[in-house]
Amino acid sequence: MGITRHGFHHTGPLRPGRFRRALRAVMAVSFIGLIFPAALWAQPSALALNEPLPGQQQQVANTVMGILSYSRWPATTKPDAIRLCVIAPVKFANGLVAGNNNLTGKRLTVQYLSPESPALLTDCDALYSGPTSADQQHSLHNRLAGHPVLTISEKDDDCALLNAFCLDVGPAHVGFKLNLDTLARSGVRVHPNVLQLAREKE
Repeated sequence: MGITRHGFHHTGPLRPGRFRRALRAVMAVSFIGLIFPAALWAQPSALALNEPLPGQQQQVANTVMGILSYSRWPATTKPDAIRLCVIAPVKFANGLVAGNNNLTGKRLTVQYLSPESPALLTDCDALYSGPTSADQQHSLHNRLAGHPVLTISEKDDDCALLNAFCLDVGPAHVGFKLNLDTLARSGVRVHPNVLQLAREKE
């Protein structure tokens, strides 16, 4: 299941045909945008240090931004901003931090927090994490219960650690899997066409 080289842009009511046409257009723009960063990131040491391949950071950013663009939080959430919190260590979050500060008319703010930070419950609309132990993730999941926080992980292959969205980062594409139970419990609503994209790739 997956989304390849794209973000999302939403300006009005979304019909299935319109959604797919817009998605194809954004995929083309994202592909062009990846050519120039790739030339800058292609360094001989990248593979040796297990660093992201050229373009992967931006592909992850496009996918995460797409998910956030088509997510809706309860009315109690701050209406003019989406607050993304990152729990280190992470491998692919740089593209989210660098320059992606506006989506669908809302500001995107990004901050790094520790897994134990009380601010995770009060200052985050979405949570992006990397590799965590099962105990850490279950503890975090229990703490987030009842809070409208959308969880996204770059290292939870089968959503076994109870994240709502689990990225599948490959050399040439970025996809995702979806844990519907976790998503439902979060109280965050995601557009059905995004959910359908996950199902179509199963």
